[in-house]
Amino acid sequence: MDNPLSSIDPFGLMDECSDAIPRAKSKEFDPVQERDADGNEIYYRTMQRKHFDRMEAEGVIATGETGLSPSALYAQTYDGVTVRIAVKPGTAAKFQKIAHVADDKVTYPHWPGVPTVRGIYKWNLRKTVLKLEGAEYPHINDGKGVMNTLVGKGAGLKILNENIVSYTEVSYQPPRPKNKKKRR
Repeated sequence: MDNPLSSIDPFGLMDECSDAIPRAKSKEFDPVQERDADGNEIYYRTMQRKHFDRMEAEGVIATGETGLSPSALYAQTYDGVTVRIAVKPGTAAKFQKIAHVADDKVTYPHWPGVPTVRGIYKWNLRKTVLKLEGAEYPHINDGKGVMNTLVGKGAGLKILNENIVSYTEVSYQPPRPKNKKKRR
């Protein structure tokens, strides 16, 4: 006979398990801030038009360094096509299960105990990275920034592509002219 009490956790200790999914100390810095009516998790990403066209043709994201943001406002600070991406419920947990956090003074305090990483080449094939970004913009989370998920180009990108439910173009910001130094 099954023990009906086996899944009850009255003291909240299940999160202490070694295979537990890391959680942010504050919901304000959770990598998912929005869900649709079906419970799908919402991310935003701005990409070059050619990458969006490829996504339209193939149905997957196929760029090298892929960052996802819970904030359309933050994503729109980049030039290109901003896309609202709905992924299956639980996708963020899959990212977090293989996550490291950026080795900096602003990200780590929100994810204590999660391993840190420096440099893209040490993580981008096998891990994801959680990174606090956008604190320089006062209109994004009152200047506190948002916790973005960097999925890299290996395991994290595979999780993302396997869990995309839908995507929609939100806006387009044409590339800004590059500042060219005048020669004398």
